[in-house]
Amino acid sequence: MLEPYTDGEKGQAPESGASQLLTETAETVLKRRYYLKDQDGNPVENWEALCERVGNAVAAGKRKPKNYGALRKRFYEMMYNLEFLPNSPCLMNAGTDLGQLSACFVLPVEDSMDGIFTAVRNGALVHKTGGGTGYAFSRLRAKNSSVQSTQGVASGPLSFAAVFDAATETIWGYCASIIPTSSTSSPPNRNRKSSTTSISAWPSPTCSWRRSRWAAPTSS
Repeated sequence: MLEPYTDGEKGQAPESGASQLLTETAETVLKRRYYLKDQDGNPVENWEALCERVGNAVAAGKRKPKNYGALRKRFYEMMYNLEFLPNSPCLMNAGTDLGQLSACFVLPVEDSMDGIFTAVRNGALVHKTGGGTGYAFSRLRAKNSSVQSTQGVASGPLSFAAVFDAATETIWGYCASIIPTSSTSSPPNRNRKSSTTSISAWPSPTCSWRRSRWAAPTSS
């Protein structure tokens, strides 16, 4: 893990420090979702330490630049003074072995059993690190279309949407049962997972899709 940026003593905030600007609600959210925790679930960070951790990692990038010191100082100060804040995965994962700093991923869903469940697997791995997913179902053939390999018929995009929905909920339940720790190899698992699906305006599957969304809305 990168050494923290400090302006003087370890953990010392800039003179223009704005930790006083953090409301009680903001501090509560930070403790619950963003600060690293020990095995008992107690925060081992404060606002200054979080800004140091994230600033160090973002400034370093894949290859630490020559102006690394100036970059991490500037990023730290922007965050600490609430001038700029990155997204949730960055706040949670920067400076840990996960290193997954992106919030949104668009994953293709190919028209084969292997392609469909590869997308389910990849989505689960994204959700594990705190990211959200978008799936494009337009490549899947319509319900009752012929499937030459099995001499059967396709069940359609809607049937597989339920599989993706269940996977999202399952990963949320798994992650919610884990206590985040300060270990750099431990997943943060601190924000609810989300996914969205899209489909082209085909007359038959689109009507079924809309009826299913109205009839059985889900939390994912």
